Amino acid sequence: MTSPHDPWQQRGQQPPPSGFPQQPGGYPQYQQADPYAAPSAPDPGEPRRPGTVEAAFWLAVVVPVVATVLYAVSFFQTQGFTRELLAAEFAGGQQELAAQTAANVLVAFFVVATVVLVVLTALWIIFGFSLRAGRNWARVTLTVFAAVWVLAALSGLIVGGSGWGEGELPPGVVEPAGLVALGYARSALELVAMAAFIVLSYLKPSQWYFAARSYR
Repeated sequence: MTSPHDPWQQRGQQPPPSGFPQQPGGYPQYQQADPYAAPSAPDPGEPRRPGTVEAAFWLAVVVPVVATVLYAVSFFQTQGFTRELLAAEFAGGQQELAAQTAANVLVAFFVVATVVLVVLTALWIIFGFSLRAGRNWARVTLTVFAAVWVLAALSGLIVGGSGWGEGELPPGVVEPAGLVALGYARSALELVAMAAFIVLSYLKPSQWYFAARSYR
């Protein structure tokens, strides 16, 4: 049986499903969005890592390892030069004893310096990964390390080679050209790399990245 007051049957249409709310009069009620409502803010998600931070990370990881390897190579070159230097300084029976003593001191210095360099290299790598993750404390710490390294590299470029200044070598003793070239190359690499690291870490994209990560 139909009701004469049912508008849907009068128009030959099926009534809406029961899930639609009904207005008075039998018409379905639809929800309309408020055009004046403020849009919901989208979830920003993880901030995108800029290329400046990525480049600074690779400098922090690769350069300390390369510098340590170059230091080890220069040590083996310095051994022969040191023996030649001692041979010119001492004569007779004192020469062998002095050379042996200097060799022992040189090896001990190399071992201690290598341990220090390995520890510093490990710290650079660990802090480098923290820098890559947007940790500002890692950026500040590595900036201090890099600044000290820049000063050491500048000193190496001024002195050059193995550290012997002009006029400090005995007559007839010449510093090996390979040792001089390696010393300058290592100092130049360290200076350029550390200066680039500092600049890359504080460019605008890097600043925005670290600021965004500090709020997460």
